[in-house]
Amino acid sequence: MKVLVIDDEKNIRQSLSDYLEDNDYDVITAENGQQGLRFISSEKPDLVLLDLRMPEMDGIDVLRQGKKIMPDLPMIVISGANCIGEVVKALHYGAWDYLEKPIHNFTALDHSINLSLEKARLIRENRDYQENLEKMVKERTRELENANTHLSNINERLHKIVETTQRLHACIEMEHFGKKVLEEFAAHMTATGGSLYLLEKNGLRLVHSLISEHTPEFIPFPLPEDSVFKTVLDQGEALLVHNIEKENTYLPSGWPGYSNGSFLAFPIREDFGNPIGIITLYNKQTPPFIDQDKEIGAILSSYCCETIRAIKAFQESKRKEGQLQQAQKMEAIGTLAGGIAHDFNNILSGIIGYAELAKMAIGTNEKARKYIDQVMAGGWRAGKIISQILTFSRQAESEMRPLKVYLIVKEAVKFLRSSIPSTIHIIEKIDAKDMVVADATQIHQVIINLCTNAYHAMKGAGGTLSISLRNAELSGEDLEEGSPLSEYITLQIKDTGCGIDEDVIDRIFEPYFTTKEVSHGTGLGLAVVSSIVKKHKGMIKVHSRIGKGTVVDVFFPVFNSPLDQCTKPEYNIKAFEGTERILLVDDEQALLDSTQQILSSMGYTVSGFTDSISAYKAFAKEPNAFDLVITDMSMPNMDGRLLSEKILSLKKDMPIILCTGFHESFTEKDATKMGIRRYLHKPVPRQTLTLAIREELSKLGEKNGTN
Repeated sequence: MKVLVIDDEKNIRQSLSDYLEDNDYDVITAENGQQGLRFISSEKPDLVLLDLRMPEMDGIDVLRQGKKIMPDLPMIVISGANCIGEVVKALHYGAWDYLEKPIHNFTALDHSINLSLEKARLIRENRDYQENLEKMVKERTRELENANTHLSNINERLHKIVETTQRLHACIEMEHFGKKVLEEFAAHMTATGGSLYLLEKNGLRLVHSLISEHTPEFIPFPLPEDSVFKTVLDQGEALLVHNIEKENTYLPSGWPGYSNGSFLAFPIREDFGNPIGIITLYNKQTPPFIDQDKEIGAILSSYCCETIRAIKAFQESKRKEGQLQQAQKMEAIGTLAGGIAHDFNNILSGIIGYAELAKMAIGTNEKARKYIDQVMAGGWRAGKIISQILTFSRQAESEMRPLKVYLIVKEAVKFLRSSIPSTIHIIEKIDAKDMVVADATQIHQVIINLCTNAYHAMKGAGGTLSISLRNAELSGEDLEEGSPLSEYITLQIKDTGCGIDEDVIDRIFEPYFTTKEVSHGTGLGLAVVSSIVKKHKGMIKVHSRIGKGTVVDVFFPVFNSPLDQCTKPEYNIKAFEGTERILLVDDEQALLDSTQQILSSMGYTVSGFTDSISAYKAFAKEPNAFDLVITDMSMPNMDGRLLSEKILSLKKDMPIILCTGFHESFTEKDATKMGIRRYLHKPVPRQTLTLAIREELSKLGEKNGTN
């Protein structure tokens, strides 16, 4: 890593250079701002240590011009203890951190450098990720366009086939097509027996047979070397056997029961000659089959490929139509979720706010306080449910943090016990209490989805649902590509249901794939589970036996860290009291009243408005009468975004806290960009709101030179 030190004091440059070089950094030094800027242009350093007070060009000017040369370059400013105003200004112009002169404790320097380099790395990775994502979207779009073009071409060819094969034009189901094809072949060649097989991954699948007792439903690979089917598939040409009983070359599969020994087999080939199926004919009314029969059959079989392809295209089109309908349903659910989130979170905010006021007013009545705590806990739990709805509809960002999975398992099991019939016996076994870095809502979603699938597998006869959490002993061979080398915990969901067929178990995580009836599943549950597990750098393995049940093991990498990193700081309400003047705007009267009373009880002077236009008029009349603005987002006439924009146009440094129940089109990034200081999601905990107020007012006080 290359570090540039810019300082006009030689001894400081030398001291920093010696220390950094001892720690394996490549160090460049500059004695003034102009020289430093030249080094930024030519050397492209990974980090800059910058003195603020220098002759000719001070650190602020270096910051401004350096950011133009390398916008993402980490710059740490170094200043004296009496230069706090300059430090704030430097941070405003893009400094990443600051250190106080003289530097006696190099641990702080190490910490600041490491944090800045790590932040720079994350910024680069995020930019690369965004670029790769855009590239992927373009590639996928191109693939979809090509697929649509291909499907259009197939439909055109289908129309031509319909014109030339009138007897097959009504076939849209494979079984119907197989019956018609064999009837046509048999009529042309006066045969009474025949079959149509199509190639699948593991063998030949029967589509239709004129004499069912001679034809198995499925012929598995590998085929016998001396069988007729093997010969036709390998050679790709029609085969005529005058009397299979007298020829020793071919094995007469199903021979007993044929009325005579003459036999015809035709490959169905795609454009490039690869076989996709086989038509067989036997039991000719006037044996044997002759070469003319072989030629006629070869011509007819050449049409079969196009018809089969057209039928498959039609079936695929129907499947995609179903997927589109399902996607539209999910989009509608997402829209509904957004509306529910906004209205419900407003209601919850009022309930929780008044509960807090009641708790403040009740005094020392512990029994009443306990009841109120339960009301508040119910409110927060309802808020979590809304969060889950938003996550499911993909309208909420995930929050990755260290957490204990077993607590989520217990919460999910509690929910399942109340929602799953008593015919399902639930066994819970927790043997691991390690932490993982995860999104709690998404882990909850994984558990509920897997348990719901297990329940559906046992729905008729009942059974046992086992949910366990334990430490996993995995070797390098057990890990999938890209999985981190780490300790793992295993979440296991086990049922005694019907099991999953071996033929489809590899497809259960595909989007829209489902084994349930049309009205009983979206085909998205396991696809969502797989996506979440991969996002958490985990693995998922499935074992199943028909009639015995299914075991799903989900592996998550363990997060090892001191417990004190995950403890919450103690909340002291006295530390967040104040006497400043707050403009509070929310169209929900109950929420406005409860918030106003809470803030007033903490010493603030609060002016509340349910009408955003009236609030703006009050501010415009006397902008200096308010120290901070708190506004709701979704309001009639003038929403929180427009209100904030108008207030900032009058007083651009006015601290604004925007509270939203849910707003898809105006994100936290948008709010920050336009100058809004805080973007909070309803229901907002009192601690969160009061901390945000105090922090923003403290920043304002520092800027104005007051406390």
